[in-house]
Amino acid sequence: MNDILIESLRSVIVFVIIVILHWRRREYAIREKSGFSYIILGFYFILGGCLLDASDNFPQLNQFIILGDTPTEAFLEKVMGYTGGFLFLAFGLLRWLPVIRESEKTKLHLETSRKELADSEKHFRELATMLPEIVYETDTAGKLSFANDRAFELTGYTKEDFEKGIFVLSLIVEEERGRAAENIRRILSGGSVGITEYNMRRKDGTIFPTMIFSALYSRQGNIAGLRGIIIDMTRIKQMEAHLLQSQKMEAIGTLTGGIAHDFNNMLQGISGFADLALSSGDLSEKDRNRLKHIEEICANAACLVRGLMSFSRKEEPSFTYLDLNAEIRRSLELLERILPKSVVIETDLAQGELPIMGDSNQLMQILINLASNASDAMGGNGVIRLSTAMRGFAESPPFLALKPSDYVEISFSDNGTGIDSSQLPRIFEPFYTTKKIGKGTGLGLSIVFGLVKAHGGEIYCESVKDKGADFRIFLPKAPQEWKGPGRGDEEKGRETLPLPLSLLLVDDNREVAKSISEALCHLGGCNVTTAHSGEEALRLYNEKMNALDIVILDVGMPGMDGIQCMREIRRMNPQCKVIFSTGYAMASLPRDEAGRSAEGIITKPYRLDKLLREIRKITQ
Repeated sequence: MNDILIESLRSVIVFVIIVILHWRRREYAIREKSGFSYIILGFYFILGGCLLDASDNFPQLNQFIILGDTPTEAFLEKVMGYTGGFLFLAFGLLRWLPVIRESEKTKLHLETSRKELADSEKHFRELATMLPEIVYETDTAGKLSFANDRAFELTGYTKEDFEKGIFVLSLIVEEERGRAAENIRRILSGGSVGITEYNMRRKDGTIFPTMIFSALYSRQGNIAGLRGIIIDMTRIKQMEAHLLQSQKMEAIGTLTGGIAHDFNNMLQGISGFADLALSSGDLSEKDRNRLKHIEEICANAACLVRGLMSFSRKEEPSFTYLDLNAEIRRSLELLERILPKSVVIETDLAQGELPIMGDSNQLMQILINLASNASDAMGGNGVIRLSTAMRGFAESPPFLALKPSDYVEISFSDNGTGIDSSQLPRIFEPFYTTKKIGKGTGLGLSIVFGLVKAHGGEIYCESVKDKGADFRIFLPKAPQEWKGPGRGDEEKGRETLPLPLSLLLVDDNREVAKSISEALCHLGGCNVTTAHSGEEALRLYNEKMNALDIVILDVGMPGMDGIQCMREIRRMNPQCKVIFSTGYAMASLPRDEAGRSAEGIITKPYRLDKLLREIRKITQ
């Protein structure tokens, strides 16, 4: 029994020694879940048996195993002879175990690297799928080998089409394929073409602009094809076109404003001399009527100029108390002249007065733009129906952002082509137009929308394709007890000044200065000194400061303008009374450096009576 225990104990000790030896050499791999590890473990069990048997015959062997001493060659020859060389082979194998283990680690590292590479490629493709632009790869023949979801979404092709085979050149419009093919050859040969622009064709035949960046890529050292990014340039091109259109319209507006200003000066000269001629007492009735007709033409031309000023944003809105029905009747006279004769305008205006606070010129512009759009939609042949009504809302209507109140409604409808439901939400956007290039700017309805909003109103459109469109405008009703200086409220008859006055008239246009100066002298009994620049005005005012009652200054003059001239004059005499004369309507009176405003402002072209009233108002 004791022998058995001793033998068992010795076996355990030997096994533990073997394990310790294996750990000391860092060769133990039981925790590695590989077949090689289990073979080594089995080998150690066999080796343990051999050691147990050898240790019975060679006690000195235990000392070498435990202490790690190197045995002598003679001792090893005896042990090898006893074990048949197996123990020797075992110790030799132990020497090669580090090499074998390193080989196994290298294999595991390669497998890990392959897995990480596969995960990285999967991650790349997932990111490419999520990108908002097209990411693609082709083989050397130009056939698509990879495309993200955006590619199918933008081109209209399906994954079934992709499986059948799509060549990248087939996506380029025909006239640009030669250039694209040459660029592909250059990249495949190692060259570079940078970022290029092409027009691409969708599966349904529609064309869209793109910007493409392509580069060569390889696999395992061999050229595999091209990969790159395709950016849809549709939105950017639209913005570029809108910017160019905006710049063009701004340039036209600047030109229009300048022409309108000069035209106002011409009208002022014509109107001034006509007014002066009418004051003569020796005119025949026929000549008087002719001069009155000239004045009427000047007044109509002045309305046209104010419209040009509004277009160029040189005319500030001037809200006054207006009767909407009267304004529409006045606008109809102009619409009948500018619309084709085949367009019929039917009206149904509400009875009585429809009071609003508005700008007469802007209301006319609203109607002109709507009528122009309607005429185009009808092809210059159809019926426009224009009606007005009073509307009261006890609650805010669900379709408009209006407060509960009383409103004046304008309904403007036509029997034209109508507006598609998909386009209806965008019709008031600037530059949005469904007309062909050269047929519209996309500004008409956006201007209407802005003018209606400026009046505190709302506009919306109802339309069915091929059944016309109906625009409805709601403007706040003005309180009827308020009676401001609306149209037709100007005083009648000739104005007379209380006393002869001395005036300094400053205007760079000599004809305007001459006509106004003669009229003031002849009709107003004034003593008038004229100057044609701000610098000349300062010199004359310095000489005649004490003798001058009023200075009439033109705003827009080359060199020193009227506002700067007023500030310099007020430095000499803070009490100087100033009236501004301008071809542009101004929202407020200009002020000097001390914050004092001018006494009055009058817009060209004006009748002499209006100027005399302004002078009388500030001298009383």
